[in-house]
Amino acid sequence: LGVFLLNNPPPPPDLTPSDLTPTRLPNRALMEAIYRLSWLNDKSGMVPVNWREMQTEELGSVYESLLELQPQISNDGRGLIFANEAAEKKG
Repeated sequence: LGVFLLNNPPPPPDLTPSDLTPTRLPNRALMEAIYRLSWLNDKSGMVPVNWREMQTEELGSVYESLLELQPQISNDGRGLIFANEAAEKKG
C-alpha cells in the first residue's frame, strides 16, 4: 500500500514497492480485530456492536478516540502496540 507510520519523514521519491520489507498479517490477528470491532464487553456479558444504528456523533467519538492512539513498537521489536497519553501517564 505504500503507507508509512505517522511521525516519520516522507519516503524518498524513488522508493518502489519492491524496496519495502514484506509484511504478513496472520489470519488470527485479522479475525481478532474483526471480533473486537464487532463485540463489546457489557455488564450483562458480550453484546454485538450495532454499527448500522450508530449516530454521527457516536461515530465521530470513535474516530477521535482512534486518532488519540499512538503506535509504538513492542519491546521485542516484532510487533506494534497502541497507547494513548492517558494510558502512558498511568504507567
